[in-house]
Amino acid sequence: MTALPDLHSRATAARWAIMVGMDEEWITTAEACQISGYNLEYLRRLLRDGAVQGRKWGREWMVDRGSLMAYVWRGPRPGPPRGVRRTDSGT
Repeated sequence: MTALPDLHSRATAARWAIMVGMDEEWITTAEACQISGYNLEYLRRLLRDGAVQGRKWGREWMVDRGSLMAYVWRGPRPGPPRGVRRTDSGT
């Protein structure tokens, strides 16, 4: 049986993802922030809440690119909060 590598560095985690065939679907949190425009704390919250899929490889989190892009596409839209009605004064 092959021993798993020590995944305590981002570079090692990225190489391991490539070795197991996940190079096209999994990205680092830094890459996810750059692609989405979200800050790291918000991305972490999305991962914790399950809104975006991710996996931990050693100390590093890897984000599923498809899940992130789906969230960005359907994510919160700017504008008034739902349920708030605008009224026209008529004058």
